[in-house]
Amino acid sequence: MTASYDIDDDILDAAGKLFSQLGYDSTTLKMISEVARVETTLLEEIGREQIYRQVFARLRDIETARIDAALSESTHGVEGIHRVIDAFFDFIVDHPQLPALWSHRGLGDATDVHLSLAEDPPPFIDVLTSTPWEGVAPDLDLRLLAWIVIWSIGTFVHNGFMDEDGRQVFPDDPHAVRRLREQLHKILDALNRTESAG
Repeated sequence: MTASYDIDDDILDAAGKLFSQLGYDSTTLKMISEVARVETTLLEEIGREQIYRQVFARLRDIETARIDAALSESTHGVEGIHRVIDAFFDFIVDHPQLPALWSHRGLGDATDVHLSLAEDPPPFIDVLTSTPWEGVAPDLDLRLLAWIVIWSIGTFVHNGFMDEDGRQVFPDDPHAVRRLREQLHKILDALNRTESAG
């Protein structure tokens, strides 16, 4: 069993930034110590793998809190799914390092650190697929819907999309954020055959 450490937020911030930019395999404790402005010996006591795991754990806790807050303010109908999508959208825009971390893993980074989406699914997927939603079409594949949302937002925060004027737009463009958000909601309503309130 891996020991649990109370790792300072500054260390996790620095490590998360480096892991998401360079990958786990290319990030050293010395790099983290320089960005976090702490002694390397302190990080050696914790270990790079434990820091990496805690970066993921903290992001998971933040995601869970955002989604739980959205659920507490809504019904368990289709409206609730819309709210959960909004909460996840805002979470990823605020924490773009999470899709970057998983992207690195998809390219073979940190193969010696076991993290499994199958064994420990993201809170967003878990909530969408395990909540007894009301008013949802029986043929609506909520798991695939969740992945469509994850892929769309994760790609947007790092690569953006090209608008009609040929500009590559990113989350710092409020119109682009609003446009993608609205389209994700329309996808849900179309797949569920929900009448639009607008």
